[in-house]
Amino acid sequence: MNNDILTERRVRFDYMKWLVRTYINKDNCMGNRTLLLQDLFHTRYRPGVGNDANRGGDGLQLRDIYIHSKPLNASETEADVDAINGLGDPNMLEVMIGICLRLEDMTRSFVPDNSPSHWMLRLLDNLNLLTLTDDIYTKINGNQIVYDTMETLLNREYDSLGHGSLFPMKDTKRNRKRDYRTVEIWYQMQAWIGENVDYSTMKYANFDQY
Repeated sequence: MNNDILTERRVRFDYMKWLVRTYINKDNCMGNRTLLLQDLFHTRYRPGVGNDANRGGDGLQLRDIYIHSKPLNASETEADVDAINGLGDPNMLEVMIGICLRLEDMTRSFVPDNSPSHWMLRLLDNLNLLTLTDDIYTKINGNQIVYDTMETLLNREYDSLGHGSLFPMKDTKRNRKRDYRTVEIWYQMQAWIGENVDYSTMKYANFDQY
């Protein structure tokens, strides 16, 4: 194996570890989910409807942040840039972290722990992947479970209420009138937040004072 391939693999592995360490491993909550995160990192994101490509764009921005976060000499920087650019399309780990950062920004002052780590755990739970810890991953064929889950998500083959997606909605009369398979991720996220975040807790929500 030549040095270029070894460098590429090293940089990409370092980048994946950096993503986890920097954004979603608060209190080591991802410490026993390495295999799951690796599979997400190796799953290519495919935009669905509307402006879903923007969620890929959020993920790609993380690559620039990573490159600029490393105090490297010129030759190392060039090698890192080449390796990261060689990743091509955004992957699901990047996209999900990007979504978690959006959720963090949108829920400030409303959720006691609105960290990206918190939201990543919620997204994994929504996808029924949270229990795929390293100790059982190979025993239950975790790779296949993740593959099937991602295919359902990316092909929008989940049900009309979003069960099987990142943002499953409650079975209400209002939601049954809408097919969430046709709704872009941004608006799925907005609707899901509306059902799961109590905005009345906002400290300036009491308008009686005005």
